[in-house]
Amino acid sequence: MNKISYLNWRTYFNPQTIYSVGEDLILLDNQLMESPRYPFKTDMLTATICIKGRAEGSANLQKITTLPNSFNVILPGQIITHDYQTPDFEARHIIMSSKFVNTLGLDNRFSLFHSHNQVISTILSDYELEAILTFYEMLKWNITHKNDYILDTVRHMTLAFFYGFSHTFQQNISTQKPTNRPQQLSDDFLSLVKKHFRQEHSLDFYANKLCVTPKHLTTTIKSTTDSTAKEWIDKHLLLEAKALLKSTNLNIQQIADTLHFTSQDVFSKYFKHHIGITPKEYRHNS
Repeated sequence: MNKISYLNWRTYFNPQTIYSVGEDLILLDNQLMESPRYPFKTDMLTATICIKGRAEGSANLQKITTLPNSFNVILPGQIITHDYQTPDFEARHIIMSSKFVNTLGLDNRFSLFHSHNQVISTILSDYELEAILTFYEMLKWNITHKNDYILDTVRHMTLAFFYGFSHTFQQNISTQKPTNRPQQLSDDFLSLVKKHFRQEHSLDFYANKLCVTPKHLTTTIKSTTDSTAKEWIDKHLLLEAKALLKSTNLNIQQIADTLHFTSQDVFSKYFKHHIGITPKEYRHNS
């Protein structure tokens, strides 16, 4: 299989508002010029600092509402939808490649990188907002006044930032912990689905992993979420399929293999049953 190429997200931004160190670290002033009208997959970490206005979207089916003074971090490998933003929406975006993130070693230090939600959204105090915007402007200054050590400079600055705000991230993660057994089972199930849905499509697999019967799992998930357990598996499969069709160069057979369908034909029938059109038609739809 050829190397997977992802959506060229740069085409959705005004190039005059981009400040970057190669593909490792990118800063974006203000807002999206336009955005894909379909789920797209990214291999970048995205941090958004909202100054005013409102935007709505999702990452791996987790709804994200961006409000003034909010700070959102979306980890690499998520499937993103950008659904809506107000005309006055203003934000600063910090985008880091997976390669750059890996050089920081953050997954060994911070709970954020072990959160099953893979998205952290927190409301900042005015002081915290000012501090993050100062960090953003310092990054921008260093990028526009390049030196021979620019990559090392922004790497150490970024590490210092995560250390400085680790307490804020940890507080946010702590407030997301479930408070009862049904919610704990639901969270454990959704975490397992996010990890295994490409390989495991059967409800029995998840019930066995959680040491409950499929009937009990179905009843609990339906009572704590808006969907059944099987519907959650299908949601993740279909979202992944849509993102791979629209934002990668994989052919349909390769996508069927990636999602562990027994054949391209089985995958195409499954996709058409749920979406109403074939994978090929979806790929070429505008």
